[in-house]
Amino acid sequence: MYPYVCSGNLKRVRRKASPAQTKTGSLSMSRTSLASSRQSLTSFVSPTTERGTSPDLTKRASFVETGFVETLTPQYTPGQSLTSPSTASEDKLANIQAQQEIVNLKAEVEDLKEKLETLKVRRAEDREKLRELERMRLQLDQANEFKAKIMESQAQLQRDLQRAKQELREAQEALDQHNDETADLQEAAEMAALDKEMAEERAEALQLELEQAREKLEEATLDLQLMRAEMEAGGNIQHPYAAGDSGATGYEVRQLQQQNVRLRDTLVRLRDLSAHDKHAMQKMMKDLEQYKSEIAELSRTKEKLSARVEELEAQVADLREQVDAALGAEEMVEQLAEKKMALEDQVEQLKQDVSELEALQEVHEQLVESNRELEMDLREELEMAHAATREAAREREAALETIMDRDATIIKFRELVQKMTEQQNELKSQVENKQGDHEPSPEGEAPEAAPRELGALVLQSRAATRSVDLQLRALELEQARARADRLAACLPDHFMAPNGDHDAIMFILLLQRLDTKSEIILGQIREKFPPVNVWDKESVMRTHTAVQYSFRCQLEYQLQMIQCMTSMWSGALERCSPELLLRAASALPDAAAQERALDAATSLLKNNELDENSSLDGMERCWSYLSAMWSALNMSSVEGASCTRDVLLHSCFALDALARALAADGAALQHVMLPSDHQQELGQLHEAIQSSCSSLQQQLKSVRRRLQPGVKPSTLPIDAQLVDRLRGSTAASLSKCARATSLAARAASACADTAGERGEGAPLAHAAIQAEEQGVVKTVKNALSQTAKDVDALATFVRDREYDLMSSTNGADDTPTPPIVLRAQLVKKQLEETKTLTIRLENKEADIKELKKALKAKQEELSEMQIRRELGERKLVAAARDAELKSQQLQRRLDDAQNQFKRAVERERAARVAAVGRAERAALRALRPLHHPAAPEHAKRRAAAAALETELSKLQAEWTLFVARSGLVKFPSEPGQYARALEQHKEKQRRVRKQLEDKLIRLQVEARLLLLTHRPWRVSLADLACFPAPDLAAALDPKTVEVGTITYPAGEGLSDDTIYVTPTQLAKLREIVTELQSDEVQLDLKPLDSTVCAA
Repeated sequence: MYPYVCSGNLKRVRRKASPAQTKTGSLSMSRTSLASSRQSLTSFVSPTTERGTSPDLTKRASFVETGFVETLTPQYTPGQSLTSPSTASEDKLANIQAQQEIVNLKAEVEDLKEKLETLKVRRAEDREKLRELERMRLQLDQANEFKAKIMESQAQLQRDLQRAKQELREAQEALDQHNDETADLQEAAEMAALDKEMAEERAEALQLELEQAREKLEEATLDLQLMRAEMEAGGNIQHPYAAGDSGATGYEVRQLQQQNVRLRDTLVRLRDLSAHDKHAMQKMMKDLEQYKSEIAELSRTKEKLSARVEELEAQVADLREQVDAALGAEEMVEQLAEKKMALEDQVEQLKQDVSELEALQEVHEQLVESNRELEMDLREELEMAHAATREAAREREAALETIMDRDATIIKFRELVQKMTEQQNELKSQVENKQGDHEPSPEGEAPEAAPRELGALVLQSRAATRSVDLQLRALELEQARARADRLAACLPDHFMAPNGDHDAIMFILLLQRLDTKSEIILGQIREKFPPVNVWDKESVMRTHTAVQYSFRCQLEYQLQMIQCMTSMWSGALERCSPELLLRAASALPDAAAQERALDAATSLLKNNELDENSSLDGMERCWSYLSAMWSALNMSSVEGASCTRDVLLHSCFALDALARALAADGAALQHVMLPSDHQQELGQLHEAIQSSCSSLQQQLKSVRRRLQPGVKPSTLPIDAQLVDRLRGSTAASLSKCARATSLAARAASACADTAGERGEGAPLAHAAIQAEEQGVVKTVKNALSQTAKDVDALATFVRDREYDLMSSTNGADDTPTPPIVLRAQLVKKQLEETKTLTIRLENKEADIKELKKALKAKQEELSEMQIRRELGERKLVAAARDAELKSQQLQRRLDDAQNQFKRAVERERAARVAAVGRAERAALRALRPLHHPAAPEHAKRRAAAAALETELSKLQAEWTLFVARSGLVKFPSEPGQYARALEQHKEKQRRVRKQLEDKLIRLQVEARLLLLTHRPWRVSLADLACFPAPDLAAALDPKTVEVGTITYPAGEGLSDDTIYVTPTQLAKLREIVTELQSDEVQLDLKPLDSTVCAA
């Protein structure tokens, strides 16, 4: 929202012509004013008639100026200048003295340099001598090392030879031992075959005995079954086979049992013997396979040892050759000893030289110390002399320009006088009717040609020099580009990849170009649009200086913002990580497009077309894009990048430019207003703008003055949000106010220019502005107050921290290594690794060649070994054939034994099947007879069973009530008796539980007796056949089943605790108790004994 709005009655506005549009007219006006100023100098010159008779008149008049507006270089001009500066001779004398001093200082410096070079040459010679000494010393050390290595290698070779002989003897012994073991194994195999044959014969004999024992066993089994049937018939009165008289006696039964036991033992021994034979057979087969594998392994070992023996023999031959070669090293050692003695003499001489050189070095250092201060003084004087020289050169150039300007004016005036004189002479000649009036013309043209020819030669020489310089610069540029292209071709492909290292470098260079181009444009517009020194109506309404100065300030703001953003980016890219640098390189294409705005402004400056009507949107888009990419890439995470000295300075310069633009436009509006409007709201606003901008400039100036070079604001606790506001929202609001004020100033100036023909100011439509927009004054004042507040905060911080800022300049430079340098180091490291890998590959190739040579030698050895291997294989085949025949014989015997064993097993299985059939038939005959259910005995048994079932149901009901009431405790009214009541309840529960368990045991005994009465055939009559009571059975054979464990926090000592459970948990415990309730299984809840209660 702009605070100024054009009024409705401002209909016709005459636009003033810009300098670009009135270029031709302004040139003509400047020439006219130049001519008028030059004519004013004619009063100092003698009359024309006198000059015409002077000898120099023809020379001066004949010189014709060429391009006097553009050419400003000094030229030789005939004649003397009319006026010269009074200080020219003094400046010339001072320059001569300064040059003389400079020459003297240079001579002294050259003398000192020659002395220094002499000392350097001597020191270089000394260093060469020291290097030669070190080289000789290294050669001596190498010779000593070589001698020691030769002796060591000779001793090592002797040791290797002895070791090889020892290994050869051991290999021979191992081979002999292997042959002995092979013979032993063959004998063992023959013995095993004999043992197997004996075992087979014994197995056949045992098999016959087994058949006889089985037959006897069958007979005994039949007898035993008959006796059992008779005994059952005699013991059971209800059995149908029961007889009145007694059957077989106990002696016969025991006799039969003893026979059965003996037969069973015999059968077991036969089974064990058969299994033992089978196991022995398998073991022998395994031993045979193991012996075969050992024979093969020993054969391979023998081959390896033979190859090793041959290799060691070859090594012994090589070592003998080396020993013969090492014997010739003694002469070398003697020569080296003589060289060593000579080198020791040289070392002594060099030590003396070194001591002398050290003394000279101390003298040199003293001279350097003494001359250092003189050098510093001379440097300061030289800098001052250079500055004075530059100043004198500038003054000289200005004086020469002034002289040239005056001389050009004089020459133009003389040319005009000459033309008028010629016209006068022509008129006179016409009047007198005389011919040949142009005869002296050749005499005048002759001296005129010389200056023209001289000027042409000078211009031609300068053009040729400039052409040569341009060609040389083009050649250097082409060479630099070719060098860059070739270097890029040498780099790896990933370096030139998009968003890679190349883009990162180009992005850094782009930021530097943006900064430099902005600085160039700033320097040019400061000269092109100077500030307005005197503010009056004429400068506002008649000239363009006010508008141009306002445009210059706004352009400075845009350029300073570009420099601010480039400083932030440059600082961040100097401190960020390499990964963030590569991410920032992705912004290169779009950022390069933003450079066109600065290129367009530079082009306008070259063509002298940059004026107040030029657009600034491109530059604003440039720094806006950089700001947006700063936020998008999160570059603010780089510590200290947004609060550097350059950022603060550019931000202050940008705000200062806006303040100057506001002040200029406010002054312009103040001068175009009517005197009666000064007391209006807008008039007061203009005064407020000027006063605020003035104070704002003073504060910004104080901030810039305290930000000395080298300070590091990022090391101080500066408010980063304040810096962001100054660069962002504050500058944006102030920029909007400046644009609106500029538009209002231009419109008011145009209106005032229109009304100026009548000599009156242009009235401002306050009512229209107030009706059009409310709060204009408030908006501008708020923007100014907010800017002043932020700038005052920054000035206060800088003023309070001035000592810290000054001390930060002396601190250590802790700037981290730039990421682009880290990337370069990484690329170099990768190239070094590549080079190292290449060297390794070359070494590997050389090793491969050596290995190929060794392989060829090994192949020859292998051919010999193959011949030996074939001989060994033939022997091994013969031994394998013999072993195969023996194994076949053993396999046939084993198959025969297995077939006999299978037949024996089948006979035994058939005998067992027959015995089982007979036993089943006997059991079928022993079944109980059928009885009628309505018999009185059966009715009594059913009544007893019903009564027992009723008692069990009652016991179950009592147990259920007991479990249900176990958690119900009747507590007294006094809390102190809770524990006693709880203990009484527990004791009562234990007694009830004990009674119920006793009753359950009694009912179990009754049920067991009733079962025996109902099922007499399930009873085995024997001595002590009664089952023990459940308590005794549990004590004798406890079978405790762990259902689960309840863990709860308690003390270290043992104590009874009460655990409260929920009804669901209590029901689950009841189900577990019900499932595990039986005669053989009892539930034992040790930590929960009679303490489980429902919560």
